[in-house]
Amino acid sequence: MDLDYYAVLGVGPEADAAAVDRAYRRLSRVHHPDRGGSHEVMQRLNEARDILTDAAARATYDAARAAPGDAGRQADAAADAARARAKAADYPRRWADFEQWLGGVRQDFVDTKFGAADLGNGVSFPAPTSCSGCVTVGLGVAAGVALAFFLMAKAEASGVRIKGLYCYMIGFGLPVLGCAWAAAQAHQWLARELGPGQAPAPPPAPEPAPEPPPTAVIPCRYCGQKLRVPDRGPELTINCPSCRGRDSYRPARP
Repeated sequence: MDLDYYAVLGVGPEADAAAVDRAYRRLSRVHHPDRGGSHEVMQRLNEARDILTDAAARATYDAARAAPGDAGRQADAAADAARARAKAADYPRRWADFEQWLGGVRQDFVDTKFGAADLGNGVSFPAPTSCSGCVTVGLGVAAGVALAFFLMAKAEASGVRIKGLYCYMIGFGLPVLGCAWAAAQAHQWLARELGPGQAPAPPPAPEPAPEPPPTAVIPCRYCGQKLRVPDRGPELTINCPSCRGRDSYRPARP
């Protein structure tokens, strides 16, 4: 494994998904390119967060981390890391857009509902209502397929012969369904950890318009033309536009 994801985010292996998310948010404020950070560091943060907030991928990573000499576990963790690394560069480059995007991802998790698609004979499959739910269940299915191959290989190595289509269906179906439902449960747990969605902040109230300065209407002493003049401040010199006469006026309010 190329990266220690816990070290990248500055959390311990015991950190839950909410703690991982908080650490990611804190570090992204420092390392986002639009805030003077580095795109390369931001990619590592994205990759680490992707692995550590996905229950199935994190379990695979922890297993590989605990057994550095196990080639099979290392290969599984490397496959998850390659998937996360491919997505790591796909984030908004403007900080304002990034904050909005991050909130949208969180809201997608919180708002997800899981139904149950009936496969017949009392068997059901999780049916999520959001993008994050579909991705999580898909990862669960992939983990189930890998587990089924592993168990069947173990059985063959132990001398157990699996014969018949029905046996193969059970051998693959049970791990796939089990892992899919486990992924759905993990997604719902993470949604509870993230908490209820926050209502958007109301727009700021418009500032009140400034009060217009007081004025007074006075007649020109030469032609009687009514003139509107400011009624606050020092003494004014007034030029009548009709007769060109000049006069002075002392406002009532200084």
